[in-house]
This record gives sequence, structure tokens and C-alpha cells, in this order.
Amino acid sequence: MGSLQLDQDQRERHALFDWLTTLNFPAQQDVFFGRWQEGTGQWLLHSAEFETWMSTLGKTLLCRGMPGAGKTILASTVISHLSTLCSDKISVVCIYSDYRKQHEQTPVNLIASILKQLLQHQTSIPEDIRRCYRHHAYSGTCPNAKEIYTLLQSTISGVSEVYIVADAVDELSIQVRQPLLSNLCALQEIHTLNMMVTSRFIPQISRELRDPMCLEIRTNDEDVRRYVQGHLNDLARCVMGNPQLQESIVDSIVNVVDGMFLLARLHMDSLTDKTTSKAIKKSLENLPKGSDALDTAYEQAMQRIEDQKPGFRDLAKRTLTWISYTYELLTVAGVRHALAVEVGESEFDQENLDEIEDILSVCCGLVIIDPETEAVRLVHYTTQEYFKKFGSRHFPNAREDIAVSCLTYLLFNEFGGGWVWDVTKEGKDGSLRWTTMALVRDRLQKYPFLLYAARFWAWHAKYYASSFEDKVGRLLTR
Repeated sequence: MGSLQLDQDQRERHALFDWLTTLNFPAQQDVFFGRWQEGTGQWLLHSAEFETWMSTLGKTLLCRGMPGAGKTILASTVISHLSTLCSDKISVVCIYSDYRKQHEQTPVNLIASILKQLLQHQTSIPEDIRRCYRHHAYSGTCPNAKEIYTLLQSTISGVSEVYIVADAVDELSIQVRQPLLSNLCALQEIHTLNMMVTSRFIPQISRELRDPMCLEIRTNDEDVRRYVQGHLNDLARCVMGNPQLQESIVDSIVNVVDGMFLLARLHMDSLTDKTTSKAIKKSLENLPKGSDALDTAYEQAMQRIEDQKPGFRDLAKRTLTWISYTYELLTVAGVRHALAVEVGESEFDQENLDEIEDILSVCCGLVIIDPETEAVRLVHYTTQEYFKKFGSRHFPNAREDIAVSCLTYLLFNEFGGGWVWDVTKEGKDGSLRWTTMALVRDRLQKYPFLLYAARFWAWHAKYYASSFEDKVGRLLTR
């Protein structure tokens, strides 16, 4: 009997967490810290500002840095360091903001995520939260921001010390960032709460945090050196038996990154297809540096894509087209299906699916899989900014191609009958009733690109609504 009760409590606990929010920042923390190179980030942990923040209850530390300075990995390093302090009375909470997830990262969801992480550190759920959950579960409703904030207040009062690390708050819209930071600052006035925030140099964020301590995040030469040394095994065999070449690679990259950790990563990626010492040395001589170094590094990455065999080049450019121009992130399965659409065909062919490993490989380090959502995305928000500026040059027909793929998918014979009907539930008059949710889920699982195509085909097609003679127009009049 006791075992049954325990199972029931565990099921309710997990259901309650999912009810609060589906955001899962601890999963992202595991992935980001997994990219940490041993020994890096120690300068931050030993800085006077960080030590003061750690030793003074109720302090806020704002860590500002240029794009690509490595703020996210440093934030994950801090969270890992703080996690060693966790107990029933000390909790560590993380937030990883993302410019591509603004429809998910709303003020209420972010506050709910903080509450969720605090509860995950506790052995039992407070009764007021259980009551709120049961009330809303029975009514089929969701709590509003005020309710979540009230629950957070009552929960945090039972914890002696709380550390909140919020990364990249500059990637949140003002409409989200301001209420989030305002609520956290209000909590800080009532409870023992230490807050660390990372951001680009945006003066308004300092004002929103009410005069925090500030620390500049700038890539440390020793950290870059450790990172490059740790990834030399990713390069050609000619590097392994040549200590002088290894030293040259390390020194060259350290000398040009100028505070941008992302640039070190891109430079290492640029060397992965060089198979001789001469080719590597020549590349090292042309490593970009200065204020335009990131754009130049992206240009070089695109040139490497262009230099691939035609099939690889085509796959990479089509992948980057989808990721750069879609209105929301696509899952791995969704991207595979989108890339497999064959214009002119009326059925989906499973044999036309590319493996995700091949998709990532041909994109030369510009594409990754999001650790929280399993979505395929660009490696950094500066990559998105680069394609905003230069995407029309690399992908001149991007929007039209996406519209055509969406419409082709929607016009498959499989969907010719319209919405899914449940023929097992025929009405007395012989009419078909609406489908069960199980059938909808089955169809969306089988065709993971269907929901995106149905929701957004018109957004892409509107750029060509003036003509019915082009590819989009002909599909619209079928």
C-alpha cells in the first residue's frame, strides 16, 4: 500500500512540474557545462567581484561582455560551482534566455521555471501549491502571473539562500525582460536572494537591476589556450605528431580572438578540413581579427560550404535556409522532413530522409541541436544576425523555396481528405465526428513537418501573392 501511495505521489509531482512550465533549464545546463574545457573560467570564480557577490547575501552581479565572449559557458561554470553548495536550505536556479524562444520564454513561464527548480530541490511539495495545482487541473486552466509569483514568494521563504544565474537576458524582449527583472528585484528585497546576470553592454539592464556590481566578461587568453589544446585531436593526423605545428595553432588563435571565445571555436572549425601541415599554416596566416572578425569567419564558413561536393553543398544551404528563415524552430524530425520534400511529388518518400549527423556535418559548425527542445538551430545569435544581413546573397530564393515546400507537403495525397476523421465514431446521421486527440498525435508524429506547414505556409507565400505564374502561385491554384 505504501509503495502505491509513493508511486501516486511521484506521478503527481511530475505532473505538477509539467503543469507549472515545460521549460527545462537544468537540461540545458548539463549540455552547456558539457562543453566546458577543464580549467577554464577560474579567473571569474577567483575575481574580487565574484567573491564579494558570493560572500554578501542579497547582492546582484551583472557580467557584461561582447557577443561571442563565452558568457554562456562561464554562466554554466558558475552554476556548476554553486551546485556544490546545494542543500535543503540552499538552492541554485538557472535561466538560459534565447532570442528564438520568445513565444515560450514569457514572464509567467520564466517565473514558473524558478519556482519549478526550487521545488525540484525539495523532498515534498508545499500544500498551497498542491491545492493550486488540483484546482487548475480540475478546471483545465493555467495559473496567471500573480498566482505564480505568490507561490514563488511562499516557497522561497522556506529557503535560507537562493542563487539565481540568468544568462543572456539581453536576448529577451523588453516586454519580457523588464517584468522578470522587476519581480526578481522585488523578491530580493524580501528574501535572501543572490542574482547573477549575463548580458551584452546595454545600459538599461543595469538600471533595471538597480545598481548592481559589474564585471566585464572577456575571453581570457589562458582559457582560449586550454580550449584549443583540448580540441587539437579534432584536426588532421598531421597535427598529432607535430608539436611545433600544435604550438603554432594555439598561439595563432589566441592572438587573434580578441576577447571572443566564439571566434576561437569558428577558427578551430575552419581547420578541420585541412589535411596537410601546409594547408593549416596557410589558414593560420589568414585568420580574421578585428571588429569584423565574426562576419569574416562566417564568410569563410560559407565558403567552406561552397567548396564541398555539390550534394553536400546543396544539403547545407537548404538546411541553413530553413533554420534562418522559419518563424519558429523545427525539431530534428521536422527539419529532416522539410529537407526531404520533393517538389512535384504527391507522396512523402521515407527513403529521401537525410540523417541528422550528415546534416550537421555539412553545415561546417554553424548548426547545432538545442539541448532543451531537440530543435535544430544556428550555433549563436550572431550567426542569425549575419544571415539577416547577408542571407539574401547566400539564399536568394529562400522564402519562395520554403513556401513551395510547405504547400507541396500540405498537398500530399495523404491529406487529401482534409482533417483527420475518426471513422469509428460515426454519428447517427452517418456524418463523421471530429477526431480523437490520439489520432491527431499519431498523424503529427508520422508527419512532423505538418504542423509548421499548416501554420506558416501563408506567411511565406505572401511574398509571392501578386503572381499565380510562379511556383507558389501554381500550387495555390491546384
